[in-house]
Amino acid sequence: MRMMLLFLAVVLSNIISANSKPSTINFFEGDFNSAIEKAGQEGKLFFVDFYASWCTPCIWMDETTFSDIEVIEVLSENYIAMKIDIDDLDGYNIKQKYQIHILPSLLIFNSKGEIVERIEETLAPRKMVELLLSHKNDIKLIKQHSLNSSPQKNIAISNNLSELSQAQEEAAITNTPSKTKFRIQVGVFKEYENTYNLVDSLKSKLEEPLLVLSDYQNSKHVYRVLIGEFNTELEAQTFQNRLENEFNIKGIIK
Repeated sequence: MRMMLLFLAVVLSNIISANSKPSTINFFEGDFNSAIEKAGQEGKLFFVDFYASWCTPCIWMDETTFSDIEVIEVLSENYIAMKIDIDDLDGYNIKQKYQIHILPSLLIFNSKGEIVERIEETLAPRKMVELLLSHKNDIKLIKQHSLNSSPQKNIAISNNLSELSQAQEEAAITNTPSKTKFRIQVGVFKEYENTYNLVDSLKSKLEEPLLVLSDYQNSKHVYRVLIGEFNTELEAQTFQNRLENEFNIKGIIK
């Protein structure tokens, strides 16, 4: 009888323990600065996922990575997590501040509000857990990381996508962001170097903001180059015609 009671107690304890674990990520819904402050107060790291409603790899991460029970557990225990829509007014301004030009982009801050890592690629659950656990003890420790490193080759690429021209930044700021934006896709590449070559060429010709989407096509990693942030489809079509007529660049509206 005592063994049976002990067995039932262990089973009940496991059930209670399992039920006490979060089943979803409780993303912070306040403003950006409040999230950083909350992370500092609780002695946690601050995790930010930059996304857009039209970003297919972002949607994939929501359905897989951010739904994974181990990812949920590690984030909940060690991080204050926040999602930022780059097409939202506040999100747009934060995107500009941290020079987000690739989606998805993930930033990790320590409790002092300093960036300890930037990831610009789609992460599967296992890789996300490894990333999150690698920073568990970095509450106040600052590590140096290369920005805009290639997800496939892991090579440092500086002075490129995160250093768009001042004219582009000013053009981006003058556009009033909204929940819906139209962009023109002007290239899809398997190699990051080819992506950079196109971006570098466009920077010398145009002032519109550029965005690189880290995506998957037929189970292979690709980079999509998007240009512009147009409020209406008509504006996008007008610019699409200009691209083709003046620069012989063909694109599709996204």
